[in-house]
Order: sequence, then structure tokens, then C-alpha cells
Amino acid sequence: MADDKIQHGIDDNPNNDAEKGAVGGAVGGAVVGALAGGPIGAVVGAVAGGVASGVGVAAVDRVDNDNTVSGLGDGATRDVEHQVTGTTTPVRDASVHGDVVPGNNIPGVQTGRTTTAGTDTRGITEKTADVLTGDRTDDKTGGRVL
Repeated sequence: MADDKIQHGIDDNPNNDAEKGAVGGAVGGAVVGALAGGPIGAVVGAVAGGVASGVGVAAVDRVDNDNTVSGLGDGATRDVEHQVTGTTTPVRDASVHGDVVPGNNIPGVQTGRTTTAGTDTRGITEKTADVLTGDRTDDKTGGRVL
């Protein structure tokens, strides 16, 4: 999908929200179910969480605004790299994007780890997902977290 400079929800993708909600619900349900009832609880929790979350997200998706982070209101939320101008530290190549934001040139909050590809660029959300899934790879660089 071409960059239209609009932040489409949390993951910047307005498509397949019900499926993404179902996956999130299944993961959460599996974790809670495993803690409450062991392996059988994990299976029951994953199925119940996935179905309930998928149905809930599908219902909300019919009425929300896919062009804002919150899903509320009219208009659109611009991508973070297109919100702040006039600073000197580019998030991306300013010759391509023309917009810049302050910081370390990496969106999100980083916590200083290292990967086989260099600096760990995973933000808090990716790190949280990685803890739950056991993933040890930085999705942006492909480097294995050391």
C-alpha cells in the first residue's frame, strides 16, 4: 500500500481488522486460559478469545473511522513522520519524505538492546508481542536479538 501520509489505526493498515482482532483475542485468551486451566484452558481460551474478539472488532469496524488512531471523530490523523516539521532530525530520508521529527530517527521507544544486524529497533509493542510469541527477531532489520 502506498504511503498516503494518513495513520490508519494503530497498525496503519485499515484492512482485515476483524482478523487482527481475532488473532489478538486468541493469543490473549490462550495466555489467560493456560494460567487458569493449563493446556485445556489454553485451547478453550484461545477459541473463546478469538471468536469474541473477532466478532467485537467486526462490529466496531462497521462504524469506526479507519483514518484516525482512536477510530473516533471526523477527518484523519497524519502519520507521525508527517506531523512535525521544522526540526533537524529526520525519521526517514528527508529528501524522500520532506518531514522530520525529533529524537533518535527511530519511531517508538527503544530500550538499547543489540541484534545481529546492529541496534535493536523494536518498540515496546513489538517487544511485548515477542515475549508472548517467543520471537527473537527484530521485524524491521531481520536481526536476531542478542
